[in-house]
Amino acid sequence: MAKSQHSLRLNEASDRGQPDLQGSKRRSRLWKTCVVTTVWYLLVVLTICYFLYDQPYSTEEGEPSRHTVIAETDLEIEDVEATQKKRDNLRENRPELWILDDQIKTDALLKVNVFIDILKETRPRNLNDLEKFRAQLRDQNGIDISAESASQFMARRLAALKYPLTWSVLQRDLNAIVQELLGEYAIVNDTIRYQSHFGSGNLELIDPVLFEPVLSPRESWPPGRVLEMMDGGVREHLLNVSLPRLYPDKSFGELRLACSELILNVVSANLYYNRYQTVKRFNLMERELEHSPLMKSYVRGETIVKKGDSLSRLQVHALEELNSRRIDQMTMKLIGILLITTIIFIAVGLYLVMFSSQTELGTTTITLYTLPPFLALVIGYTWHIGPGDPWTMLLFPSAMTGVLAALLIRPQVAFILVLVSSCLFGITMDQDLDFLVMALAGGFCAVLASRQIRVRIHWIRAGLKVGIVNMVMLGMLMLIRAKVPEMWHIEILITFLNGLLYPFVSIILLTVFEKWFGVVTDLSLIELTGDQNGLLVQLEEAAPGTYQHVLNVTKLAEAAAQEIGANYLLVRAGAMFHDIGKMIKPQYYTENQVSLEDKKVHSRISPYMSVLIIRNHVKEGLDIGRKWKLPKKVLDFIPEHHGTSLISYFYEQAMRRYEESGTMDPVREEDFRYPGPRPQSIESAIVLIADSVEAICASRFTGGQVSEDELRRTVQEAITIRFNDGQFDICNLTMHDLFRIRESLVRTLKARYHFRIAYPEPQNPVQPQSKDRETTSSTSIAVVGPGNAA
Repeated sequence: MAKSQHSLRLNEASDRGQPDLQGSKRRSRLWKTCVVTTVWYLLVVLTICYFLYDQPYSTEEGEPSRHTVIAETDLEIEDVEATQKKRDNLRENRPELWILDDQIKTDALLKVNVFIDILKETRPRNLNDLEKFRAQLRDQNGIDISAESASQFMARRLAALKYPLTWSVLQRDLNAIVQELLGEYAIVNDTIRYQSHFGSGNLELIDPVLFEPVLSPRESWPPGRVLEMMDGGVREHLLNVSLPRLYPDKSFGELRLACSELILNVVSANLYYNRYQTVKRFNLMERELEHSPLMKSYVRGETIVKKGDSLSRLQVHALEELNSRRIDQMTMKLIGILLITTIIFIAVGLYLVMFSSQTELGTTTITLYTLPPFLALVIGYTWHIGPGDPWTMLLFPSAMTGVLAALLIRPQVAFILVLVSSCLFGITMDQDLDFLVMALAGGFCAVLASRQIRVRIHWIRAGLKVGIVNMVMLGMLMLIRAKVPEMWHIEILITFLNGLLYPFVSIILLTVFEKWFGVVTDLSLIELTGDQNGLLVQLEEAAPGTYQHVLNVTKLAEAAAQEIGANYLLVRAGAMFHDIGKMIKPQYYTENQVSLEDKKVHSRISPYMSVLIIRNHVKEGLDIGRKWKLPKKVLDFIPEHHGTSLISYFYEQAMRRYEESGTMDPVREEDFRYPGPRPQSIESAIVLIADSVEAICASRFTGGQVSEDELRRTVQEAITIRFNDGQFDICNLTMHDLFRIRESLVRTLKARYHFRIAYPEPQNPVQPQSKDRETTSSTSIAVVGPGNAA
């Protein structure tokens, strides 16, 4: 029964310490983490949007332009001024449409031919017949000639009987005259309007059927000038060509007058103004101009307006079009940025959860993971909107991101953050692949160089390395592109200065972040564990034995941490401060007990009081550490280096007294365990192992002989006891890690408990040697442990 109770208490004690967050506390922590992640996500998105948001161009006509605006793409806009000018010109010079009717010529030729046919068929015998002939011409053909002209034609008809071809030739010549008069020339119905339109240049001749432009006649006359044209043209034609040939007797004067009157009767105006088509054409042209205004084209790279120039109306419309396009483009771009940023946050979060088991996502962790790339984006955008020159892209601080992330978090994560910040900046700023290569090369080099930063001089070395890598990478890109820019020497210098500048900026930021977030970097750990640390000086003075124990534990733990790849600097700091609580009552700890009185100190008190004093060094150590403002990561080693392990010596004393006294009050195991918590990290687990191993070895092997196998058994026994006690359940130690830690401890202990030659005691020169004593000194091998004379 006692055994089962003991086993139960042991299991309960092994589960003591700081438990995993559950219930409301766990949900509260999860909510805080989600809120902080969301805040940083929105802050990154809003920052990107703020820097990428382009202020709209000023569109006040007549104001000077604040920028030189260059067309980013081919641009075509309405030229309002030119369109309005064309509209005004259209209204002032409206095309006036005149109909040139060719049907008039056809009708005139028809009338001539009908007249000849009627004349051939008519045989008037008296005056009444002549009137009937005139009436027939007037009614059927609209020809109203005088009686004299009609009698002339009738009289000449008799002559035609003598010459059969007379009428055919006369008909042909009359048709030629009509053809020329109404074909090559024109008769206009409104002389004044015609002359006005013709003089303004707005007159346009069209076909009456197709309403398409036609060729203009050589000359145009009003109806009143046709007779004058007949005198100067038709009569001369008849005089010189037809009549002399038809009538050799020269008796054709009266006939010539009759022919002139006939021509005046058959021809009419063939050129007249069409108001309906004119208005219709004008309205159509206005509508076309409204729907298809004049356009101004700008090719990509063409300057729209120079800085300081007064904005014209055309430039204002061009800038308004650019503003409209930029709103659409910016909306699409911001949506893309939102999606990209979301994917990046999710991808990094999944990476940390799935492939970075050492990361515990909390509010501080999220902030530290987001802050370096966020600062890099802000600095990069500031360079871009500040000087604005293309080479400012070479100043993107990927090296700063790499250094800060490597020192604040760890190098594995630093590579991811450099990649994330470079890709996000390159995508949002439309950078090409060359920028990404340059940024990644500088950032990755900074991460690798930061691993060797231990003192301040190493910052200069890291900056030089990054600067050289930047220059080499830029040179290789120039060779690959087979293109050397004009200012290549400036770009080379800028890339080198980039490598030198940002590591030094990281020093300032690193100091600020350490104070704000309580982050312990390798540099602060090195400074903390220096020889001049006042707390360690006090420990050495108050508890020299404990100080020596601390040094031994530090050596063991640091070597073991290096063996498995843990943070050996953190292990060193934790090991050096893990027992500072023993300064309060140093005489109660065996390493500080020198005299016999010191060694009897626990025999005067009960095991419960002894355990209380021993356990209390954890609480007192935390109080001292907080007073000296030790980092939290270092403070965690004080309670975790014992975990919830059992103080077996006093527990066994209490059990023996209980059995001997026979009292009814049982000894509870949990009263003899350290308060914990159990080691939360690999580093604190290493210190726990090294502390127990050092104590056991100092007790067992001081002044005696020891072999490697015995050391290995002792170390294995110490590890097994802690393992079975559940002290490694929370940390991420593996069985392989425990094996390598064991072998590292054995190697370190072998160097400590090494064999030495025993030096002979010095002879007394005053007293003579006894003859029966051997004068020769023998050589012996002895194991010299700590505290023995060398």
